[in-house]
Amino acid sequence: MTIIISEILFEPTFECNLRCKYCYLGNARKQRRTTDWSYVTDAARRLTDKFLAEDYRVRNVLYHGAEVTVLPPEVLADVCNIFDEIAPDDYGFQAIQTNGTLITPEYIETFESRLHDGIRLHYSISVDSPEKFNDTMRGRGTYEKAMANARNLLKKGYPVHLFGCFTPEMFAHLDDMKSWIQARQAEGFIWKFQIASAPFNLSDEQQVKLAYWLDENDWIRRFNTLVPEMCGNFGNECDVNHFCADGLYPPCDRQTGEIVPLWLDKPVSRLLEMRQGAFAGTPTSPQCQYCPVRPVCHSGCPKFRVDGRAVDCMLKKTIYRIRANKLGIPMHKAIKLYQGTSNFNPPNDGIPTIAEIRRKGA
Repeated sequence: MTIIISEILFEPTFECNLRCKYCYLGNARKQRRTTDWSYVTDAARRLTDKFLAEDYRVRNVLYHGAEVTVLPPEVLADVCNIFDEIAPDDYGFQAIQTNGTLITPEYIETFESRLHDGIRLHYSISVDSPEKFNDTMRGRGTYEKAMANARNLLKKGYPVHLFGCFTPEMFAHLDDMKSWIQARQAEGFIWKFQIASAPFNLSDEQQVKLAYWLDENDWIRRFNTLVPEMCGNFGNECDVNHFCADGLYPPCDRQTGEIVPLWLDKPVSRLLEMRQGAFAGTPTSPQCQYCPVRPVCHSGCPKFRVDGRAVDCMLKKTIYRIRANKLGIPMHKAIKLYQGTSNFNPPNDGIPTIAEIRRKGA
């Protein structure tokens, strides 16, 4: 019987063209040097063959880095086509997480021309706002490049997410951020944020202020970890399946610099067994035990906790307290309202196929 896996992450490379100050890869990130990318397509082939041999299918495939688009467009297209072979009949989507600076119109033209007609693809582009904060963290001129390429993708008909990190420096510029968000929404972009990890994370006081700002503007669903199905809300029980092209099988992309098992020599069934309980022994703060927000937090991502708590602990507590007070109900009931489907990602039938993208541009 065919077994459907909802999602996997595939990391083709640890190389990147940028040196963002808050990059979670740390020392695992490498400079752009590779010229022979055959190992990436070989890995994609070996992995999909494993899935096919054991009758597994994968609804959604996310490509994550370092920077995915340091790959030549022909190589990335071949990888997408290979993974398309394990898409089930109720097909999901493939998604590319990128800093956006390399996916020029020329890159996309070559990439798109080699893709299978039935692939549904959307992009998540890392960009901070306003522009000066982005260029401070990611490098001068990166905002302009990323946004120009993002607008090209949007014009072609792809769903495009703009994904940024909220840092303490932004609090003196909330009005500018609001204007930026409203302008991007008017253009048709889907935007989302998360709190940056230490040492760029927010204090408890800043998180309270941010919670009220998000509530006032009705932007709660646009904050990454306030979306129930996001991996960071499963705590030590998270079950992300992350495969690296070099053969590593880390619990997630935030663990790639550590000693982790290999997927090359193991069947899929064994890999899924190994993935369970990877963070079972990770300690949490004692105050989490009786926290009312625990059902939708579970102490947050095990990799990026602060003193055992989720990096955005106070943000979550404050958001649900605000909503409970507004609705006049206990907090546990307000929390339950947020445990359903969030529509954070576009529905699968809302993502055009590559054939539809081509017809639009013809």
